Amino acid sequence: MRRQRAVLVMLLSLSAGCGVEIVRKNQPAARVTDPAVTGPVAAADPQDVRPPVADPVGRGKLDPSASDEFDEVTLHPRVVSQAEQMTRGRGVTVRDALARSGRYIDIIARELSKEGVPPELAYLPAIESHFSTNAEGAGTVGLWQFTSGTARLYGLTVSAQVDERRDPELASRAAARFLRDLYDQFGRWELVLAAYNAGPARVKQALDRNPGADVWQVLDRGLPVHTRTYVPKVLAVAAIANEPERFGIDGIEPLQPLSYETLTLKEPMNLDTIASLSGCSSETIAELNPALKRGVTPGGGFEIRLPHGAKQRFAARFRGRATN
Repeated sequence: MRRQRAVLVMLLSLSAGCGVEIVRKNQPAARVTDPAVTGPVAAADPQDVRPPVADPVGRGKLDPSASDEFDEVTLHPRVVSQAEQMTRGRGVTVRDALARSGRYIDIIARELSKEGVPPELAYLPAIESHFSTNAEGAGTVGLWQFTSGTARLYGLTVSAQVDERRDPELASRAAARFLRDLYDQFGRWELVLAAYNAGPARVKQALDRNPGADVWQVLDRGLPVHTRTYVPKVLAVAAIANEPERFGIDGIEPLQPLSYETLTLKEPMNLDTIASLSGCSSETIAELNPALKRGVTPGGGFEIRLPHGAKQRFAARFRGRATN
């Protein structure tokens, strides 16, 4: 019988103003039709400003339809042992990562679901970046620690002004497609994780050198040490998130989910000005738009994110400034 997995992070209640609410972007932004609105503003179509899509098996649970394979994977002795090790004396580190996940987990899960990627892999950023959009590695950036080459291959912009590897929604969309492509190539999610860490070429070579070996034998015999530990670590975080009490983790207070609505700026504008016009702090605007490297939107049209309820204030104040 398919087991429904309880996800640690409950989607919290949403509030107006500078609160949090997820907005999908399925259609291009529509121009403001009010003739009084002039200058670099184009607002999103009202139909594109939607509340978060509830998860399909109830608040706080993710769709298990892509997870049958993980019934055995996350209970593998190696994964359980890794989970016990990660929560023995270092539980605060895991606790912090899971608390941080509350900011992004619903965005990530939604994007993974589109591609048929198991929700357990929503916890991959816990190992990659500790759920920080500002994380940087050796040539890698963001929640998913993409290189610039992989990012561009999956449609992300990486330039002097904009680095979409830091954008939690766009980067998660790219990551979901990448993970699905790896699964189509290797057919096992453990090997997908290995390829994410070591590269597809190394995994293919390991498989070729070990015909008939099972997944864990392939990891041990043909891949670097860091990859051998990486795979059970990612799965262990998912196991801990699914059954925190089993591993002695309780009382986690997840951060409130991100929330925003969008409008398009046709001309460059700095974040301080955007914050002033929207009635929110510069820190809030910067957090919602982490892809902006220099604190200024690029020219030619850029979709800026504002806290839910702030777009109307922005448009009204912009109109007032333009007529003064």
